[in-house]
Amino acid sequence: MTSQFDYQLNQAAQLEQSGRLDEAAALYQSLRHERPGDNRPWMMNALLDLRRGNAADTVSTLESYLALQDSGHEAGTDMLALLAAGYRGWIGIEYEGSEHSEDEGIRKTHSLLKRLRDELSARER
Repeated sequence: MTSQFDYQLNQAAQLEQSGRLDEAAALYQSLRHERPGDNRPWMMNALLDLRRGNAADTVSTLESYLALQDSGHEAGTDMLALLAAGYRGWIGIEYEGSEHSEDEGIRKTHSLLKRLRDELSARER
């Protein structure tokens, strides 16, 4: 049985896929506040920000997400789940953090995405 939270997360993804981006963003935001420890709405919100061309918002959301990762959540797990759920849109990589140089941050993010792609491909076989 699907939880109400999962149902709403799926509903937000469907809103996004149908082009109702403002409604999807509002629902992702609500879900982030409802369960701050569940990183799925954070990642989906960040990808929506990318789709809308809001790089600064994307970076801010991902930095918040990564701060949660540092508190014990597994980085990449939820992004893999998002990709496994069918996200096939464009992913632009931009790094404006303070832990690495811009080039290193981009390389690390690219490397993570490639590992996730390979893991997903292996699961689909």
